[in-house]
Amino acid sequence: MKNNEKLFNIGTSEILITPNVVVDLYTLDGKIRKSGDVYSDLTASAVVINDNYESIIVVSLDLIWIDRNFSSNIQDWVDSQYVMSGSKVLLVATHSHSTPQISSKISNTARPNLVYLKFLHKNVCKLITNAWSNQVKCYAEMSVSNPNLAVNRRKKILNLESIKKGFFKTMVANRPNYKGTKDDLLYSVWFYNDNGDEKAVLLNYACHPSLFRKNAVSSDYPGEVRKYLQDQVSKKLTVCFLQGFAGNIKANIVGSPCSISIKNIHICLYSYIFDRIQFNKNIPNSSIKNFSKKLGICAISRKKKISITPKITFTSRTISLPLRENNNSVNLDFYYVSIGDILKIALFGGEMFSEYSIWMRKYLAHKNHYLLTVGYCNDIVGYIPTMKSINEGGYEVERTSDFSQASSFSDKIEKIIKNEFKKIIDK
Repeated sequence: MKNNEKLFNIGTSEILITPNVVVDLYTLDGKIRKSGDVYSDLTASAVVINDNYESIIVVSLDLIWIDRNFSSNIQDWVDSQYVMSGSKVLLVATHSHSTPQISSKISNTARPNLVYLKFLHKNVCKLITNAWSNQVKCYAEMSVSNPNLAVNRRKKILNLESIKKGFFKTMVANRPNYKGTKDDLLYSVWFYNDNGDEKAVLLNYACHPSLFRKNAVSSDYPGEVRKYLQDQVSKKLTVCFLQGFAGNIKANIVGSPCSISIKNIHICLYSYIFDRIQFNKNIPNSSIKNFSKKLGICAISRKKKISITPKITFTSRTISLPLRENNNSVNLDFYYVSIGDILKIALFGGEMFSEYSIWMRKYLAHKNHYLLTVGYCNDIVGYIPTMKSINEGGYEVERTSDFSQASSFSDKIEKIIKNEFKKIIDK
């Protein structure tokens, strides 16, 4: 039995959010996909974290992203139902790519389905209600490990089109970059009841869930990790996967560049000479399960357990990020949350590059604080690159029209984000 000062009030719940009607799945590699077939169900997981003074509600959803309209509606509902609690809701998408498109501001051939949006809203409200009603006293412990399963996915390669014209020019493409920056830390925050049984776990890891690419619904590796942990620990365990700063990070699963044919022989020759290592886009389901199992084993190992004493605080800020052209800007939501005396969470409504995660953790190191870095929270404004990446251009940096941006970001945004982070931390 733990000291009361070290106990949280923890409520948990899970609910399925697999489409109950046929809807568009996110269009990947130009392939139109529908939800008619289901490879694995989609889940929403909630953990209410309360220290008797403040509370936050963390909800992980097997969706490619959340937008501000949806998250605002959920927060309004919570405010109306739990008037005196002052609870703040953090909706985090796992970013699994074989899931419904729910945001109308995204330029993708897949469009939101109103029937599904109503179903999703209803189920998330039911999920929060269930989690709020079953709070019990829990103590928390955290562990940090290095799964070494991911790799940076921005690499300079020779441009094939320039070679055709007789000169050499490089471009940044979606390729495994083993010399590139990556954040490989897996944070596992476990909550135990009075009997020492695991009630919930928060998992924070950065890696793009675009492994499953078939024409079917899939929760990708976050769903497989959840299933593995529940099989190994307890069917009653609530697993809340918090996707990290995965903007430029992908699973380290590579394959052959292409199969040779008469039609594409020049492309294959170029690939084998200049571009041999590429990501495998035809990953078998067994490889996805194996990847997930390795991540799950790291979470279960719980080496060097760190005790967490409750201390909940919540700060939010909207950061205006300038674009390169026409003096336009984009608003990026930033949340800084304390769960415990030494455990903090930085959450952003975008696809953050992993360099930000590494820098933020270093900035907090002098305080002896641990920091979970979480993307895809409550909104999506697109990729948030570093100054170096913006000046290099190429893959991800120039994908601005997908997120209804008028142009790419100014190279000043890195300094702006870091200054805003410093202000909150120093305050």
